[in-house]
Amino acid sequence: NVSVESIKAHVLSIEGVLDVNQIHVRSFDGVTNCATMHIVTDSLDSRRLKNEIKTELKDAGVDHLTLEFESSEEQI
Repeated sequence: NVSVESIKAHVLSIEGVLDVNQIHVRSFDGVTNCATMHIVTDSLDSRRLKNEIKTELKDAGVDHLTLEFESSEEQI
């Protein structure tokens, strides 16, 4: 079982991530964990961030991941 708090801690540990929100975790079969989230960053290297986040969360038990990137200027 993967917790939202654990996911948030893992993602925030990655250099370039300023915040993470709108985290949703689900499993359709009780085995495979899927997550969606918004990543706040001012980094221009979203490909590196995406790869690091996917690797970090795969190791934490998230099998499928959908990310949306936002800049800190987009925060309300």
